[in-house]
Amino acid sequence: MRRNFLAFGMLIFITLLLIVPFISKAQQTTTICEGSAWPVLNAGCEGGTEPYTVTWIRPGGTTIIGSSQTLDTVGVWQWSCEDSGGTACNSNGGTHTVKVEPNPTEDITIGAIDVCVNTLQTINATGVPAGYSFSWNFGSGAVPSTSTSSSTNVTYSTGGAKTISLSLTKGFSGELCSETCAWEITTTIDVGELSGSISCE
Repeated sequence: MRRNFLAFGMLIFITLLLIVPFISKAQQTTTICEGSAWPVLNAGCEGGTEPYTVTWIRPGGTTIIGSSQTLDTVGVWQWSCEDSGGTACNSNGGTHTVKVEPNPTEDITIGAIDVCVNTLQTINATGVPAGYSFSWNFGSGAVPSTSTSSSTNVTYSTGGAKTISLSLTKGFSGELCSETCAWEITTTIDVGELSGSISCE
């Protein structure tokens, strides 16, 4: 008798699991780069009784119906997946957060000034948001010629105009939609070169 009761209880539990719909890939975060396209999410409901109704609530409270939505506003989006079974447990839902990573500000500067040939000079960048990776190219005659550090000591073996470029990248792994933000700045410095000699008449 006890064994039959346990089997009946398991049947009820399994039946409840089958009738409750759920939405795939939810309760996560997506970060996009400033200026990038807004993410599009496709809701997939399973279980329960078809047809399904997917409802999205935008940040601010506006309601949208549809399985595929462009999340075009920063903030927390709520979703619900509901079947047509009419049971007490015929819906499921969660949230998805959209964030925008701003571009580095325009006050990024390269700190090399009054550069002379064969003189050690520290070149760096300020105003870079946290989490970005650096990739420098210091131009012709530079030792070292490249670097991945935020600040580097550089010596130029030749004089003249030097173009310095800095590429910044920041990736967002582990989120629903992958994104890598990239930014590049350049500046030109002048490396002074002075030579002289003496001779006997």
